[in-house]
Amino acid sequence: MAGTVADARLCRECGTPIDVGLDFCSWCGAYCEQPAGSAPVPDGAQQGVSGGEFQQADPYLGREDLRKMVEDSVHQLTIVMLLIWVFMSLFEGIGGIIMAGDESVVGRIMSMSPGYEKGMIESDIITLGTILVASGLLALFSVVLCRRKRLWRGALLACIASASVMVLPAILFSDVISFVYVMMGVVVSLRIWQGRGVFAD
Repeated sequence: MAGTVADARLCRECGTPIDVGLDFCSWCGAYCEQPAGSAPVPDGAQQGVSGGEFQQADPYLGREDLRKMVEDSVHQLTIVMLLIWVFMSLFEGIGGIIMAGDESVVGRIMSMSPGYEKGMIESDIITLGTILVASGLLALFSVVLCRRKRLWRGALLACIASASVMVLPAILFSDVISFVYVMMGVVVSLRIWQGRGVFAD
């Protein structure tokens, strides 16, 4: 014998209408009790638009969609962090290489660091600038792979390499900025590893 069919209900969590005969919201997956005096609709009692048999919606579909939205948001934030890294490293690296030929800049550094020769200072500035540019280009390659959501291993390795090249100036020149780049590389590499599920391969 067919049971009674309750009026349309709304989910208490998200406000989505609850289909007749369901105990779960098809959008967010929240459990919704049947109204008093109603009975579950028996199999075959409901027909779809195409005439097919009624199928109960997956109660976890909404949660899966929400999880994917969160993963995509986290992935976009990772890309933003990489873009900041690219901009800062290329800006400082190219700027440093240009400033190596500026006599006033070299003169100020010589006045603050007695005992350093002009040629040594210029060489150090160019070396640091070149390393920064290399780090920025590697980070840019990681950005390209992250935006395409392809080859997460390549994106991760490029990010690790970008951070690794900054270890040298951090040690040789005791450069605080280089330490910041190394720490940023560690954080972004972990984010790529944790968010590898959004990549196609």
